[in-house]
Amino acid sequence: MVPSAIVVLDTLPLNPSGKVDRKALPAPDLHTASAAAYEAPQGEVETAIAAVWADVLDVDISRVGRHDNFFEVGGDSILSLQIIARLRRTGWHLTPRQIFELQTIARLGVAAQRIDDGALAAPDAASPLGRLDDFLDAAAIAALPIDPASIEDVYPLVPTQEGMLLHSVEAPDSGLYVNQLNVEVRHLDPDRLEAAWRVMVARHAMLRTAVLWQPGMTRPLQLVLREAPSAMTRLDWRGEADTARRIADFARAELTRPIDWLRPPLSRVAVIQLDEDRHQLVWTRHHLLSDGWSDARLMAEWLRCYAGEALPRRAALWRLRALAAAAGCRRAAGLLDRGACGPRRPHA
Repeated sequence: MVPSAIVVLDTLPLNPSGKVDRKALPAPDLHTASAAAYEAPQGEVETAIAAVWADVLDVDISRVGRHDNFFEVGGDSILSLQIIARLRRTGWHLTPRQIFELQTIARLGVAAQRIDDGALAAPDAASPLGRLDDFLDAAAIAALPIDPASIEDVYPLVPTQEGMLLHSVEAPDSGLYVNQLNVEVRHLDPDRLEAAWRVMVARHAMLRTAVLWQPGMTRPLQLVLREAPSAMTRLDWRGEADTARRIADFARAELTRPIDWLRPPLSRVAVIQLDEDRHQLVWTRHHLLSDGWSDARLMAEWLRCYAGEALPRRAALWRLRALAAAAGCRRAAGLLDRGACGPRRPHA
């Protein structure tokens, strides 16, 4: 981890037992991490941006200067999305790309555009939250191996995801960060299970997400496609010998299969029929897009759909993004977001 600020003390405060008294340590002043001389925000738009920064970054607005760098005073990729949402409510529009490229209030104030009153309503759940031109120029978009019209949403990876991507790209056959459920199931209806899986792919953006990272890009992007393949792999091994070894070999091959990051789903399902009443379910997915908590939630919905039960109403993507921005990554990895310790760029 790279610290966002360093506090130098003559001595460390100790508690009666002689250990460092962490509660007595002074809080770091993240504002001093910026080398720019303080200058107050000027004009309506800079004042609006400064107020949003102060609220989101939890700093005193009187100490937010127009030349402060967003990432040096505690900002990160997740908080940048919250900045954009808050600014929109005040009538100003900025893009994630502008925040990453311009970084200071003075420069962002020039780029910000006034939003008409009629455009201030909450975005429609079906409309994309992110646009390719928020992050890529026209030449880069034209060179994409994916049809831009097929993309529903665009947003950057957070530093933790970037780290997982780096290790996976450097060791493509290692199975790093690839999780797998490999279990025997009885009384399974494969057709109904596959139909339920198709519902999951249509319902959950993470199952339709590709990762774009190529020469010239400053950071990887997640591309949520409007549609993605949702078929399960179906194998019939009835009457075959040594199925236990074959299952182990198949599961191992799935774990180490090279990943095409631009071809979702990065979550694959295979069902192997062993006899008339036994199947082997092998579900393989990359940790970059889901963790244990989200896997459990997805499995619960998948089984409910398989059982014919009604599913809960899906939250609009923009609401989920707002919740994630509000909840996560406070001041974490500000330097990582500037590329100090992020993944190396792909070779040209």
